[in-house]
Amino acid sequence: MSGKISTINSQATLQFHQNHCAELFAEHKWFQVSYNFDKQRSGLQNSALHVYCKSLAQALNEAGYSFIVEINGKRSQIDWSQDSVKNYLWRPIQKAITSESSSTKPSTKDYPAIYENLNRLTAERFGVSVDWPVREPK
Repeated sequence: MSGKISTINSQATLQFHQNHCAELFAEHKWFQVSYNFDKQRSGLQNSALHVYCKSLAQALNEAGYSFIVEINGKRSQIDWSQDSVKNYLWRPIQKAITSESSSTKPSTKDYPAIYENLNRLTAERFGVSVDWPVREPK
């Protein structure tokens, strides 16, 4: 069970892990525990990221900016897409800020910083700024 990651977020999971730690100690007489208090992105942040990337792609396309691809040594212009924004704009800034390549790895606290940096970049370089999606109350 080396390297197992568990989340303790309720009294029930706390009790389970207290018992499990006692069992591990009784069996092995030694183990190591690591703590992390930064939550990974929430489901809402995941949804907002996809909406943001799609909105930014649409705004870039409407402003006349294309995404350049090279195929067989020839450059072609194609429309921006949700995936190209995420992979070629969001991800490099995310990696510079968090050292993480996967968008599932940054904490909930990292997302605003990544967005602010990307939004500043697109505003300065392309004159395109897109608000971070906000869930409207029902």
